[in-house]
Amino acid sequence: MNAVPRSSTGARMPNQLHTAGHGHDEPFDLVQAIADHTLDAFLVTRAEPVAGPAGPEIVYVNPAFTRMTGYAPGEIIGQTPRILQTPDTDPAELRRIRRALENGESVRATLLNQTKHGELFWVELDIVPIGDQTGWYHYWISVQRDVTERVENERRLQQQDKLRALGEMAGGMAHEINNALQPLLGSIGLIAERLHDVDPRLAKHAETLEKDCLHARRIVRDVLSFARSENPQTARFAAGELVADVTDFIDRVMPSSVTIRRHGFAPDAAGAAAQRPVRVSRDGLIQVLQNLVSNAADAMGGRGTIDVSLATHAGQPDAVQIRVSDSGPGMDAATRANLFNPFFSTKPLGQGTGMGLSVAHGLVASWGGRIDVDTAPDAGTTVTITLPRADDGGDDTA
Repeated sequence: MNAVPRSSTGARMPNQLHTAGHGHDEPFDLVQAIADHTLDAFLVTRAEPVAGPAGPEIVYVNPAFTRMTGYAPGEIIGQTPRILQTPDTDPAELRRIRRALENGESVRATLLNQTKHGELFWVELDIVPIGDQTGWYHYWISVQRDVTERVENERRLQQQDKLRALGEMAGGMAHEINNALQPLLGSIGLIAERLHDVDPRLAKHAETLEKDCLHARRIVRDVLSFARSENPQTARFAAGELVADVTDFIDRVMPSSVTIRRHGFAPDAAGAAAQRPVRVSRDGLIQVLQNLVSNAADAMGGRGTIDVSLATHAGQPDAVQIRVSDSGPGMDAATRANLFNPFFSTKPLGQGTGMGLSVAHGLVASWGGRIDVDTAPDAGTTVTITLPRADDGGDDTA
């Protein structure tokens, strides 16, 4: 039941703003000037219907609303504010607004909206009922302001808090892992040495195990560096040779049910991307790509083909892109939005820490690069790492 009283007579359009003057009603141009020049967006809808399928009807917007959303008055009047919502707009917040409107109450909310061209922005809005002297409501007026920068700053602060917690946890983990690895390294080294004259083939396997343990110890070091906002040690590499080397390592540790198909960086590749230098941490790149490949394999149920490719960036001629693509089920927008948050995981409890992609994101950012994700339900996922060309300075070329 709609709690908003109905008016039995027609109401003036809210863009026909009037006030009392000289004893009778007359247009007051200053009010319209305020609406036209304020920095906050004004949106006015009819009081009813609140819950109908079409939603409340927009009857007035000011120029600030057009600047914020891209919708001119002729495009938006007669529509519903729901046209601004996205699939990621918080349904709980929308329900709270609806309950307030049905009860004839003012409400303040923050929503994720989209412009006419599909660009996302955060808006803080105050919705107030407008009635006459009898208490009958004719309209709702919503005063709105773009708070995208504020929301993003708050999220960055939250991210920093999570990373501090990650750093504390990583410190404890590093101590325990190093304690576990130390006897393993000593035993494997001794086994490899004694096997050299007995069975060279087994000795080679033991040496590989030793390298993998050393790599695990370096990963712990890089996690600590990332969590403490330190830059891991980097070197200058030829992109093709490095990615080929890294994928060789990953291919060795992946199950046989997963095939890694490579494009653009075979050892003999002579393409522009393969020859381009990048400045990264080799162990860090192993960690990043191993996380991406493992996640892709998990998405496909532990079997299938994963494409890893290297190419130049069309919009940045000096940059290179490493892409990891799978044919899994893809991700919805909510999962995509949280993908790089520390401790976020789609895996069952006990099967994932939620740290891998957060660490990967931090490592790539520390190299001056970025990670982008192209995904949709039932459309697979492609993760793209974009790395800038390394400068010519320094003598640490690997």
